[in-house]
Amino acid sequence: MPTGPIRYPVTSMTARPPLSLDTVLGGLYDGVFVLSRTRQLLAYTPRAAELLGVPSDQLTAERCLALGTHARRDDDTPLPPDERPVLRCLASGQPQRRLTFSLEGRAPTRWLRVTAEPLWQPGEDEPFAAVVALTDVSEGVEQKRALRRALHHDGLTGLPNRAGFEAVLEGALAQRRAGGPRVAVALVDLDDFKGVNDRLGHAAGDALLQAVARRLRNTLPASDVLARLYGDEFALLRWAVGDRDAAELGQAVLAALAAPVEIEGAVLTVSCSVGVIEVWQAETTAGAALRRADALMNAAKRAGKGSARVE
Repeated sequence: MPTGPIRYPVTSMTARPPLSLDTVLGGLYDGVFVLSRTRQLLAYTPRAAELLGVPSDQLTAERCLALGTHARRDDDTPLPPDERPVLRCLASGQPQRRLTFSLEGRAPTRWLRVTAEPLWQPGEDEPFAAVVALTDVSEGVEQKRALRRALHHDGLTGLPNRAGFEAVLEGALAQRRAGGPRVAVALVDLDDFKGVNDRLGHAAGDALLQAVARRLRNTLPASDVLARLYGDEFALLRWAVGDRDAAELGQAVLAALAAPVEIEGAVLTVSCSVGVIEVWQAETTAGAALRRADALMNAAKRAGKGSARVE
């Protein structure tokens, strides 16, 4: 960020308007605050307090330092604690520019774009303060997230679709390649789903798919990623797999769908075929993992349906 005094391009001193820094900063749509290395709030604009969700006379240094705590980036990944912009700027002396993340504890969610620039005193090797600019970018981020959701989610069930699931799976496999935990992938295909459509109609078939999605989502751990790939085929991803978790995942899916489902007055018995793989090899790709799980799912269906195969 360029430094130096504010420039006044008016040559005549008498023509220069009576400007103060308060007037200049107060006219900005962005919020601005200045926090010292000793964690003192040196200055701020009312807009900064507004964006941080506190009355204009109650903004504190602690609130400014907490900026980014428990926040999420616009791709829904958590903002790591060591990337909180104010602390990182003060600790490293490096600018932190145009970070976008959610403001914690707000409903509806407010998204901020944050830039933190170090301020220096001559002869010192650490910044004495950071000047931080806050911009409300909620509208643009929510539009972007809505578009991403439409591209990566199934309109019928609200679950991730194939593209969304493959993106999550690729991320999990990248972590595995970096030495992260094993993962399990399960494919689930409803048995005789076509018969439901033929007997009761496609509206009933859609209602059954929604009921299955709810049953699986409400039964399985929230940390499991559940998706509808297409038709009557669902997929699951489980992290941090232990020695028995893959087999237990297959049985958990069968148990979740064991109870009958009532659709438009008809009581339906739902069964499914499940293929579960445990990913050990770091070089495995999402496509290879899904092909292995699909082969096991088809083997379970050929063996008599209503069963799970695990590898």
